[in-house]
Amino acid sequence: PSSVVPPAFPASIPHLFAGQPLATQMGPGGRIGRFSGCKGTELASYWWPASATATTGTKCSTPTKAVILLIHGHGSYCMHEILAIPGPGQAPLYKGSWAEAWNGAGYAVAGLDARGAGFSQGTRCFAEAFADYTADVASFAAFIHAHGGPGLAGLPIFLVGVSLGGCIAVHAADGGW
Repeated sequence: PSSVVPPAFPASIPHLFAGQPLATQMGPGGRIGRFSGCKGTELASYWWPASATATTGTKCSTPTKAVILLIHGHGSYCMHEILAIPGPGQAPLYKGSWAEAWNGAGYAVAGLDARGAGFSQGTRCFAEAFADYTADVASFAAFIHAHGGPGLAGLPIFLVGVSLGGCIAVHAADGGW
């Protein structure tokens, strides 16, 4: 896709990503997808591979070490937590972000917008049960571990959570991840 905004996101809602090219947020090789969470909720997924870095524009010389799965906080969304925010009212950027730093160190990065957040389906900032959040993360981690794409299947996965995302990460880890 040429834009960060998934086609399912209502065009009538103003957002920071209008007119932004995909590479601005996703860097080289990054992509956006959809993941079916528990109860069939469509969640926006984000992938920043470790195979290239924005700083050098060249392939990393070492194989990918692991996958970092970022879980954002309440009232936020994945790209806000992991990308660099240049200033108020400006779209987040890959250059200078955690994603770029982790990619440069040999780590692939993945993330989800939780149900009701960012570009995912659901009532804004609402989940019927906290277990829905942990089930979404656990299924996404299992998907990454089994089918995560070229060179990612079977790699270790590190859960990194910000605020509420930290609580979700701890509960997902306690439940088997």
